[in-house]
Parts: sequence; structure tokens; C-alpha cells
Amino acid sequence: MAVITLTSDYGLKDHYVAALKAALHRELAAPQIVDVTHQVEAFNIIEAAFILRNAYHHFPTGSIHLICVDEEALPGKPHLVMHQNGHYFIAADNAVLSLLAPDKKVDAMVAVDFRNSPDLISARDIFARVAAHLARGGSLDLLGNATENYKQAAIQKPVVRENDRFLIGSVIYIDRFGNLVTNLHQRQVNEVAKGRKFVINLIRNRTIKKVLAHYYEEKHDGNLIAIYNAEGYLELAIFKSGSDTLGGARELLGMNLGDQINIEFL
Repeated sequence: MAVITLTSDYGLKDHYVAALKAALHRELAAPQIVDVTHQVEAFNIIEAAFILRNAYHHFPTGSIHLICVDEEALPGKPHLVMHQNGHYFIAADNAVLSLLAPDKKVDAMVAVDFRNSPDLISARDIFARVAAHLARGGSLDLLGNATENYKQAAIQKPVVRENDRFLIGSVIYIDRFGNLVTNLHQRQVNEVAKGRKFVINLIRNRTIKKVLAHYYEEKHDGNLIAIYNAEGYLELAIFKSGSDTLGGARELLGMNLGDQINIEFL
């Protein structure tokens, strides 16, 4: 049976996650459920997409991914099921689906139509019914009407300025350690650098002169470092931060989502 993953902004204090899993257990005898995260910032589809985008491709082809962030259906905001890159994604039409794999073709998409199932009221129950249908090998087109129209959004892209002297990016995600993930990909940095050395300019005149090949290349706790993460994006971190005594890059640099990162080529 297909793996079913859960990504939500429900948190862990309340009953919402348990209720969602209970709905899946009502629909399936022994669902294979994996929690991606339930700590997405409330209604933050960009954060939800970033986390799931970096996780879903590790799962087997045919996996089903529930995105329970801003998930209630409203007039003009139906529930959608997207088949893309060998995976199924279930979400409301709030633009989150456009952020998951913008470089990949959408193979199929349907707007869910359960008007003949009045017992399904909440998005939780609808998502569970859809996921169970797919997990049993059910056809996508039995869930609703095919559509090609869905809301679009885009993550801000880096900008090259002054005849390739500067590459301007921004912070797009902050993890639990306070590490700052940027939208600057190693591939783009290398293309603009053309072999030149560079410095990374941060706010308050902080600079970094080297991108480490590996996190543990640094030897001193508390030092500010830059690395390319597993997905190839430039990440700023405080070495061995996140403990009770040593804050992360977000806290010590005073940086937040959207703050600018300036790479200057020498």
C-alpha cells in the first residue's frame, strides 16, 4: 500500500493531528502514515511547500502527500489532487501546489467533487477519503473533474546586478536550529562566479569569505559559517548552535525571512 505523508500547521498541542490520522484509519485497515511536519507556521503555504519539496522525493513513487495548511475549501478554492513527478499531492487551491516542483510537468489534476458524499464535511475527512482511494489503487479521474487551472505563486528568485559583480538573494526558510536557508543555489553561484572568488555580505557589515565543503569543516563552536545544504542551497549557520546556551544564526545575526543576502564577486 502507498505511503501517506502529512504536512500541516496543526502543531502538536491539540487533537488535530490525531483526528486526521483517525480519519485515515477509518478509511484504511493499516495505512502507512509518515509525519513530515506539523510545525508549519499557521497558513504559511511557502514554508509548507519548501519543507515538502525537500522531503517528498525521498519517498517511493506513488506516495500520497496531504498538505493540511489553509486546507478548507471555499467558493473559488476547491480541493485539488495533483499527480506530478510520480507522486500524488492533495491540497486546497491556495497556490501551494505550484511551489512543490515548478520545474516538473503536471501529469494530471482533478478538482475533488464529493457532492454525493454528504457525510464528508471537513477537509480532514475529505483528504482521508481521497488518500484512501488512491492508496487502494483507485483512478484519479473518479475523484472529480480534470482541471488545468490552479492558483500560482513563485518564490522570489536571486537577481544579478552590476555586470555580474553582485548576486542578490534572500532568506527563504529558517530551520529549528536557527539556520538561514537562502534562495541562492550552488549551481547559480558557480555560473555567475566564473571562477572568481567572492564574499557573502550580510546585514550589520558581517561578511563570510568561504563556503565550507562540510559543516564539520569548522572546528570552533559559535563561529558563523556558510555551506551548501543537501539540496544545493546556500545556508548560513552558527556552528553547533541551537542549544540552550548558544543561539542560532537567526538570533545572533538578527535576520529573518526575506532579509537580503549579497554575494560580491571579486
